[in-house]
Amino acid sequence: MRIIPLFLISVLAFKPPYGSTLRSNSILLHDKPPIEEKDEQKELDPLEKYADFVGIPPEKKWKALRYTAYYWAGFEVLSEAYTKFQEWSHNPFH
Repeated sequence: MRIIPLFLISVLAFKPPYGSTLRSNSILLHDKPPIEEKDEQKELDPLEKYADFVGIPPEKKWKALRYTAYYWAGFEVLSEAYTKFQEWSHNPFH
């Protein structure tokens, strides 16, 4: 319990040197935010981001969506067929 006030006093009393890099890079010295350079990069829409995530160039974004729909539908059919096969194979009355 005696160390907590000592710790607080030492933390509150700490001030970095005035000319240090902490003070010179401080946001307090800047009166306005830095100007961002404008690149000619457009914001990607969610479909282009998904195409890039899948590994297809953003120019062919509909191809990524189409392939995803095909994979999803195909695995749904396979899953349903596997479930039906499991039910059929474990049914003693067929």
